[in-house]
Amino acid sequence: LRAGCVAVPLSAMVPGGGLLRMVNDSDSRALFVDETLHPLIAPHTGSMEDIVGGGLISVGFEPDGWRSFDRWRSACTEQPPDVG
Repeated sequence: LRAGCVAVPLSAMVPGGGLLRMVNDSDSRALFVDETLHPLIAPHTGSMEDIVGGGLISVGFEPDGWRSFDRWRSACTEQPPDVG
């Protein structure tokens, strides 16, 4: 799986506002979260500066407003990602 990205680990031990700063400071364009992190980060998604449309990806569950990892992956093509 080539996504043209670098994983930035987030800790569930950091308060939600701290998670938001970590996401914004990393210039993240997509966010992959599981059920553990979702309740901590979900209230802050509207303040994420660089997340692209469709860039909120849930792993192992599918909350409203998020795309499941399986749906995201099935939409991927064999073409190299645009990382420009």
